[in-house]
Amino acid sequence: KKIGHTGTLDPDATGVLPICIGDATKIAEYLTEKNKTYIAKMAFGNATDTQDASGEVIEVSSLPSISENEFKLICEEFLGKQFQVPPMYSAIKYRGKPLYKYAREGIIITDLPSREIEIYNIKVLSFSSSEAEIEISCSKGTYIRTLCVDIAKRIGVCAHLNHLERIQSGVFKLENAISLNTLKTSDNLGKYLISLEESLVDMDSIDISLEDVR
Repeated sequence: KKIGHTGTLDPDATGVLPICIGDATKIAEYLTEKNKTYIAKMAFGNATDTQDASGEVIEVSSLPSISENEFKLICEEFLGKQFQVPPMYSAIKYRGKPLYKYAREGIIITDLPSREIEIYNIKVLSFSSSEAEIEISCSKGTYIRTLCVDIAKRIGVCAHLNHLERIQSGVFKLENAISLNTLKTSDNLGKYLISLEESLVDMDSIDISLEDVR
């Protein structure tokens, strides 16, 4: 009767999305709060209105002329707590209406409030003058599209997110996830369910007696 997801993925993104079924919806708020890890590919030279590959190009620049080591140092500048302004193409609500609906109507909100996020780790997996691939561990509410655009701005060029995959959400990892197609074709969905205890394994637990309960 009840079902819900824990943390939105962009339309073009892939990866881990924990789904709460039945009584598990009661713990959705705790799972949503967990940290996330992504692998992102960013393409240099073009900025888009959505900050990803699905958008319209709105600005063009030269390609970065820095080394991979210089790029790593720039990425490290984004570690720690900081404030991030969410993109217009996002599900965040402004005056009760999702921002992407304003964007599709051609309305740009200029006074969007920034939100505090935290980047725990950025690992550069590959880098060239045309694109880079990075692994990011971050707090909930972090927009990787915006992070990639901001990194490019620090270099002095344009960029957009080319591909995004969430490889971890809290205790849930990509290697333990199943595909939607597997769900559609399975005749035993129960074998994929994870207990509430397993889902909250990273939280402290206390065993109490029935007497204590009373």
